[in-house]
Amino acid sequence: GFRKTTLDVTPSCVQAEAAQRDDFCLESQNVSHVHTLYKPSSVKLSSNDLSTLPARVFSPLATLQQLHLDANNPASDLFDGLTNLTFLNLGRNSIRKLPPTIFNSLTELRRLMIYNNELEVLEVGIFDKLVNLAELKIHHNQISSLPPGVFWHLRNLKTLTLSSNRLVAVPDRSFYHMPTLSKLTLYNNPLLSLPDELMGYMPEIAEFYLFGTNLTTVPGNVHLHPELFS
Repeated sequence: GFRKTTLDVTPSCVQAEAAQRDDFCLESQNVSHVHTLYKPSSVKLSSNDLSTLPARVFSPLATLQQLHLDANNPASDLFDGLTNLTFLNLGRNSIRKLPPTIFNSLTELRRLMIYNNELEVLEVGIFDKLVNLAELKIHHNQISSLPPGVFWHLRNLKTLTLSSNRLVAVPDRSFYHMPTLSKLTLYNNPLLSLPDELMGYMPEIAEFYLFGTNLTTVPGNVHLHPELFS
């Protein structure tokens, strides 16, 4: 196998022209630690073992727009200062819990991938600052319950995937303040019931998937969205 190495991206080990690159990619190199001083717009660190990433290691990268940390185990406060980030991939980790303020700096984020982890809970307010988010994928985790209103601040969200979790129930009005949502997946959850007031004003909703659950009835206000049955 590969020997774990330390990636030290500093002026002493990077050519001047490389320091101006837009993209930085280091996949499957068994890297365990990263120092980075130049400022790309995209960083991809896939299939490594970055368990020793220091806190806020990416904070100097104010121009960073895309960050892929799939198949890694990132520290909990890596993202402070990444105010231009539009895409964040944390998929395929072993994350069990995310702090409620971990995404607070990411006000320009459009796409957030947290699928294929071991998340058991979503903290209250964890998505409140993601006002521009359009796509949120949380499928294939171990989430058994949702905090009331956890998605209410996502007024620009178009796609929400919650499939293949452990949800038995969903709070009342969970999807009440989502005027741009067009796709919602709850399939492959052990759902026993859903509240009568599950969905509110959702003029764009076109896809709602509920197969593979234990439901025997559908919430009454789902029928207020005839576009789902056309």
